[in-house]
Amino acid sequence: MMSILFRVLVVLSLIKVGLTVLPQVSQEGLLRPYRSYADVTLFHYYVPKEVSLATFEFAAFMDNPSCHSRNVYVYLQHGSYPVMAADNSTFPPDLYTQRTSMYNITLQSAYQPHNATVFKVYYPLPGSWFAAGYLPNWDQHVQQEGLGHKCQYSLGSIGVWTQVANIDSIPLDSTSHVKSIDHYTYYRFYIPSGTWKFQLTVDGCRFSTIRRPMPRVADMSLTVTLMNSSKYDNSNLTNSNSSNNTEIINTAACIENIFIQARSLPNYMVEKMTAYSTTPLTEDTESIFTHEEELPFTDSYYYILIVSETKVSYNITISVQDCPIQMLWKSFVQRFAGFGLTNTNVKDQAIRMNHTMSMSLGKETEEMDCKCIPIFRLTRIKHPQDFSDTFLLESKDWFTTWLALNEGKPVGVSFELLPYVDIGGTLSIGIHLDDLLMNATAQELVVTACVRKSRPPNTLCCKNDVKNISACCESGLSLHISSKSFSALDDTVLIPFPEPDVWFVSFVAACYFDGVQVPCAVQEILISLDIRTQPCVLSKPESSGGPILPCGNYGVCQEVHKGQFFFTTCRCIGGEALIYEIWCQWRH
Repeated sequence: MMSILFRVLVVLSLIKVGLTVLPQVSQEGLLRPYRSYADVTLFHYYVPKEVSLATFEFAAFMDNPSCHSRNVYVYLQHGSYPVMAADNSTFPPDLYTQRTSMYNITLQSAYQPHNATVFKVYYPLPGSWFAAGYLPNWDQHVQQEGLGHKCQYSLGSIGVWTQVANIDSIPLDSTSHVKSIDHYTYYRFYIPSGTWKFQLTVDGCRFSTIRRPMPRVADMSLTVTLMNSSKYDNSNLTNSNSSNNTEIINTAACIENIFIQARSLPNYMVEKMTAYSTTPLTEDTESIFTHEEELPFTDSYYYILIVSETKVSYNITISVQDCPIQMLWKSFVQRFAGFGLTNTNVKDQAIRMNHTMSMSLGKETEEMDCKCIPIFRLTRIKHPQDFSDTFLLESKDWFTTWLALNEGKPVGVSFELLPYVDIGGTLSIGIHLDDLLMNATAQELVVTACVRKSRPPNTLCCKNDVKNISACCESGLSLHISSKSFSALDDTVLIPFPEPDVWFVSFVAACYFDGVQVPCAVQEILISLDIRTQPCVLSKPESSGGPILPCGNYGVCQEVHKGQFFFTTCRCIGGEALIYEIWCQWRH
């Protein structure tokens, strides 16, 4: 049956593409009714860089014409295994389930399907994509049609990529004079680690042909609807097209539009982009496009799309600004990280380093709207069990979980989650305020943390106010602890099947008295970090000293292997247990 499934799906794909594009990925697998995540049919695709269109085709088969045709649900996600509520249940409140790119596809099974379900992703992120397919659960003990024949259902898939070739790279901190000979021209530039801000400028546009074209309004009416699409901030985007020169200047559009996107090609069919120009550039010397971006994606390519009507030439300048505090990383950690309030030596050194840090920044960051702050790279501590690694601060002589904060001075940490080995568990990020601070002052000590994937959190550029910082952090990824009560000393966010990338956590401390922010009476606020990967959803004991329950009271955690991929999931027990993908809870 499987070989027939593959041949039929390939034929359907080749018919649709007119033999111009061959399938790049083909997969097939049996479908099962969904009872837990272990029942999904898992497909993996690798999308190369600089792809303008990824076409995913699916076909659902059944092995007998007398079998019931059933709905097949497929979740497609970039980076890691799809997180979905297959039984329409809700997730625990401290679980973060939003994803960078995720889509839901429904198709119908057939004995001999004549059409494949085609799903197109324009300008996809490169790297691993996963599809999880399943059948809705039903009572298989009920007699099916077909004289007792037990029906089998299968899913086949093909992936086809359309790639843009020969994209020129633009060097940093220099001006490149380039030409466009096509309507669409792509460029790219690489932002290295440690970059805190960059500025892109496009100017000096000139027509390369003798005849000047008439102005044309670009058709930007095409749109696509994406699930969980990223939100982009255009607040730093400026475009000027004015001139006081009395010379006769051709006002026809030299460049019609400019689009910028990190990590993938710009999707000009989406209304909201990382940056884009809405006013065409002309030959006017003051017609300039400028885009500034703080806290950018690092160790990544940014892509530029230039849209022009005819052959033109222009200048592209990219300047970057590094964070000077990065040079103090080793010495800063040695003095800034401690074991606790009882370590007087470490505490004194932290105060001394804070003074040195404020002196060293000086004029280097005065001109930056978002001053650079120390971001420490956490060290992974590997453990024998799968999905049980921890991330610690590393000093010269020891590892520690303690971090000292000072009022109004944000601090960040970063750590890297790896493909395959980390994505099948749960990322747990917890913070704890030192217990001794409960009685240290009549003030309420408050620490706000923000988690962000791929780039430092926006909270680092927010005004040091709890309301402002909370608004700058994505919903579901902020943590709050305070000395108000013992129950407020801890906070945790859980991220199941996390996407592999560099993750950042920022911390800001403030003090309040009678609800009003005041200068802190204490010199430093010590917090403990608990950042780890873990199997299933490791819950806290219901009582002090009680057992840790990875799947709640009504489930057991199991590790599932599907080929080279493996993950943990909960197997719920009890007739009335609700399945939360990796969590079980009793039905009330």
